[in-house]
Amino acid sequence: MLIEMLVKMKYLGLGKNIYNSNVTELTIDDSGSYEWTTCLTERLMRKKWAGDWPKLALEKLDVTSKHYEGIAENRDITTPKFMEDLYQKKGLFYELIKNNKLDRFCSHFNKELQFIPHHLAHAFSAMALMPYQEALILVMDGGGSALDEYKNGPFERFGNGMGENIEHTTLFHWNGSTLEILHKEVLQYRDYSGITKKLSEGIGSYYEKMAELIFNDNLSSGKVMGLAAFGQSNFKKEDNLTLQRNIDWSKSFKGQSKKEWQESPDLNYWKDQASTVQEAFETNLMRVLTIIEEKSLNNLPLVFTGGCALNCTANYKLYKKKVLPEIFIPPNPGDEGISLGLSFGKAYIDHNLVPQVRGHEIQTSALGIVEDWSQKKQLFKDFYCYELKDFKKVAEILKSGEVVAWFQGRSECGPRALGHRSLLVRPDRSGVKDELNRTIKFREDFRPYGATILWEEGHNYFAIEKGFQNPFMSFATPVNQEHRELLKEVTHIDGTCRMQTIMKSQNDSFYSLIKICFELGMPPLLLNTSLNIMGEPIVESPEDALNFLSNSVVKYLVFNDVLISKVVLR
Repeated sequence: MLIEMLVKMKYLGLGKNIYNSNVTELTIDDSGSYEWTTCLTERLMRKKWAGDWPKLALEKLDVTSKHYEGIAENRDITTPKFMEDLYQKKGLFYELIKNNKLDRFCSHFNKELQFIPHHLAHAFSAMALMPYQEALILVMDGGGSALDEYKNGPFERFGNGMGENIEHTTLFHWNGSTLEILHKEVLQYRDYSGITKKLSEGIGSYYEKMAELIFNDNLSSGKVMGLAAFGQSNFKKEDNLTLQRNIDWSKSFKGQSKKEWQESPDLNYWKDQASTVQEAFETNLMRVLTIIEEKSLNNLPLVFTGGCALNCTANYKLYKKKVLPEIFIPPNPGDEGISLGLSFGKAYIDHNLVPQVRGHEIQTSALGIVEDWSQKKQLFKDFYCYELKDFKKVAEILKSGEVVAWFQGRSECGPRALGHRSLLVRPDRSGVKDELNRTIKFREDFRPYGATILWEEGHNYFAIEKGFQNPFMSFATPVNQEHRELLKEVTHIDGTCRMQTIMKSQNDSFYSLIKICFELGMPPLLLNTSLNIMGEPIVESPEDALNFLSNSVVKYLVFNDVLISKVVLR
């Protein structure tokens, strides 16, 4: 054990992002193999999009007792130090950090903290997870680091010009030993007469502005994507700034409730604007594809990351172009993945850590903390508890049409529940979408639900090639015509489904459950949505799961190998 401890090195990444702070601990053994643990502040605070300084995540990882070979940090748009100085002006922030023995994780106290620019952190995060030895890496988001932050340091060559401009699209090439920049695009936020919001040419920023216009929430880009299928696009190939300046900003939604939104007289206008920005997004994405072709690099697989990579509608259209041999999107392309990129990037910079090729068969989104929850069963003492030898009893409950909460092992890192913190129900049960919206999830009626299918059955139900990999719900694929009635509860108005493929080697318990359901006569897929209600983060801990079960109409929870029930089972 002592020898094992001596040969392992640890690196820490501090993602101090404005809407998602997180910490990742990367451990490397003497063979160069690595593993990691990511802790998201929002899951611990139970506050969605928490950009608070990552004190809780650091404490959860027990960092004060550990030695790290290197520590790196980042914050989008501004630097961590800029924000930490603001915290200090508002209160005794530095005193709080010092008193909690977290000073070496704050640049005010630790001048050796490595700052890694935002798009580089995204690229490093994707490199750590990707299934390729060589690949193109495309980063697209609402905005990364200012190019000034690349100056006079190890990352100057990635800046591609200096100044206050903020990166929003960057194309890299990883050739197996070196990361190089191929293309970078930047934005500037500008004021315009009669418009109260600052606008920019960035497509991610434009999408955020539409979320603000339509939902009074710039973090609701996923909703915009879902709404786009209901509208008529007014896209006329104008630049992104012109499109935004032509918007009637007086029609911005100012309410908060689902009822207010659904009954608004501006609903059709919002649908059309959602459709327009989606077409603009797809046009911008295909333009990058043209750049790749011009550089004669379309023989390489593409790794797509950054918040824009969550647009599964556009991702499928990119895949259908068949210009690239393969497209991989990690489970955490948004800022949830920044701290992983920081920890890996620091190890790459300091010790030339080379990414492992992580084949499709071992891809996982379960990057959360490893914990022994065997003693946590007593939390559910007020319910009926049944030890499970297999998942046949659970499959029978699902066959009866009931909704089952599913809690297995480490939590997912990313915005989607993918078989570790999920709500599951059979997808061919008529009316189940409306029931979920009305009694459990409380989502807007237009929003579609996703589904998880056995990998080997995917092509039988969706318009994909046999063997297509989609382990992280990254592509919204068309449902085969002959199954659209059967799967209408998970089929969007445009005929697509945000689906996930699952292999036994990727998630044994989840795969086994769906396999048993299939053997019992159900389709080989389950409606799969996140274990939470709208507005809350995905469940993280057993205590969170208990709270969900106690305060929802859901009757059943599978907690690892125990079935928790509100009713007596035969």
